[in-house]
Amino acid sequence: MDVNIVMFDFFTQTILPSFHDMEPYGVYKKTWGETVFESRHNEDPSVQNIDYRLNNYGHRSDDFTNTHDGLHILFAGCSFTFGESLTYRQNWSGKLYEKMKDVTKLDNYFALGFMNGITSNIIYNILLYCKEFGKPEIVFCLFPDAVRKVDFVDNEFIVDYKFDKYHSELGRLDCLKSITFLEEYCEALGIKLIWSTWNSSDAKVYSKLKFKNFVFLEDVDIFMNSKNKHESNDPFYKIGRDGDHPGLQYSDGLANIFFDNFKKKYDS
Repeated sequence: MDVNIVMFDFFTQTILPSFHDMEPYGVYKKTWGETVFESRHNEDPSVQNIDYRLNNYGHRSDDFTNTHDGLHILFAGCSFTFGESLTYRQNWSGKLYEKMKDVTKLDNYFALGFMNGITSNIIYNILLYCKEFGKPEIVFCLFPDAVRKVDFVDNEFIVDYKFDKYHSELGRLDCLKSITFLEEYCEALGIKLIWSTWNSSDAKVYSKLKFKNFVFLEDVDIFMNSKNKHESNDPFYKIGRDGDHPGLQYSDGLANIFFDNFKKKYDS
């Protein structure tokens, strides 16, 4: 199955928004994906209270700024990091922010959640953010599946998905190069980095490579590490509103794994 998602200005020299048609300070009731896959929605009126309020650069976080007070953390990734189909900051990065906040003084919540983003462009967004707003002390990344790539069709850039072994292997090679660059970049600047991918097939390949900051994830481990039974009655506990993106249980388990791995690697 092939899927094409139009369209981003990949030659931009400013931070890409969460999605190509999402504007700074925009407020949206549904994402592009939720509109296209309408039939997946949980139509219970009691769970339709999600909206997406964007910051000064079209991202679902506090405004990006050059003024920082407290530990400066940047979260980056795809729609999982945007928090698609969950209320604000109930995704993995929002929950991880709260866990970090319990043990130290933090700056505001800064996240680059790039829906339908590919790994190389997520990393490019991180570099643009650092250039404009200063380097964070910590970067947490959750990368998407490696089959995503940029293509050029009918004079438009698209994000192209081809779910076969050939494109998976090519995609992983591209990811290897991009993530290696990110690791070296962060090390050179003294940025603490923790990263992984939600795609278990890619994770198994990455675990055999010599990455310095990779955390191996499998869904079973994520769910076993969730500690938020008190949220089990929430309609989004098992899965997000669209019936596709993860729910609160996954978010909490992943946040706990990232938090524990961060403490082991950087115990100060």
